[in-house]
Amino acid sequence: MKCVLSGLFPQAAYLSTTGEYRGLRGATLHISPDSCLYHTQQPKWVVFASVQSAGDKTLMRELTVTQEAWLLEVAPHYYRQT
Repeated sequence: MKCVLSGLFPQAAYLSTTGEYRGLRGATLHISPDSCLYHTQQPKWVVFASVQSAGDKTLMRELTVTQEAWLLEVAPHYYRQT
């Protein structure tokens, strides 16, 4: 998973207090209803390969669960802990 993350680290998103995901540049994102993660407990951090516009929502596609610590380890030049 760290290998996948090393290539997709700029495309991480975290679950905000509003229940929506936020991209690191502030975009509001949602898990695609086609994803197996759509019907599970929403993970705190995800990384995605692409997005799709669906009406007024931007959906994350081809995503996987990740950990904040992995982001800090794989891309310390890009992330910092807050």
